[in-house]
Amino acid sequence: TMQGDLFQALGAGQSEFLRIIIAPGDVEEAFYCAGWAMNLAWRYQTPAILLTDKHICESTQSVIWDENHIKVEPGKEWNGMGTYKRYAFDDSGISPMAFPGNPEALVKATSYEHDEGGITTEESDEVVAMQDKRLLKEQTLVKELKTMSVVNTYGSGDIACIAWGSPVGTVREVAENNGFKLIQPKILNPFPHWELKKHLQGVRKIVVVENNATGLLARLMAGYDIHADHKILKYDGRPFTVEELEAKIKGLSATE
Repeated sequence: TMQGDLFQALGAGQSEFLRIIIAPGDVEEAFYCAGWAMNLAWRYQTPAILLTDKHICESTQSVIWDENHIKVEPGKEWNGMGTYKRYAFDDSGISPMAFPGNPEALVKATSYEHDEGGITTEESDEVVAMQDKRLLKEQTLVKELKTMSVVNTYGSGDIACIAWGSPVGTVREVAENNGFKLIQPKILNPFPHWELKKHLQGVRKIVVVENNATGLLARLMAGYDIHADHKILKYDGRPFTVEELEAKIKGLSATE
């Protein structure tokens, strides 16, 4: 089991556009995060990636399902007024959808740069306007995320362990046993740096725990001026055990 594909997910595809990346920490969270990802993909009309690993995918767990926790949310559909434009501009960056087969709407889609109606273009002002429109989606989503809890925290203390994905369960047990704080970002793109920084107030040491060789989350955090004091990395294809992680964290404390 590994967590080596974070940057691949961040950059998958051509050019610059919103890729929503959600990383559940266990099987139960994966159920709810999958529903959340589907709703976001539908409403923002952009790829949503549920980033898991072998440990979660091959785990077996009973889950008490709350059907009221995630509801199917409608996308932004065309109201039938005027001439349909697949890539119409508005303040959110999200255009109304119509579907092929609607006799009132001519639906055009192209992988080339285009204008509001879907006609390909190489006009510089139209290219800039459409790129800005795509980037506006992320700004709209960040506003939504700031009204939600997108970071889990467990325990307390002035040493914070930051983890994502399947290592969270092991890190939580070790943190709670040793008086540390665990911080788990559930969404990795857009990265919730505003909430992470809030939970890091009063923390004197940050330890990032990851199942990869180069500390991908730590590198992502550094881009938002959140710097790890230590990285505990494991990349032999096996998950962390409580005993080995506890020994490594206690080893860090002993060298202070």
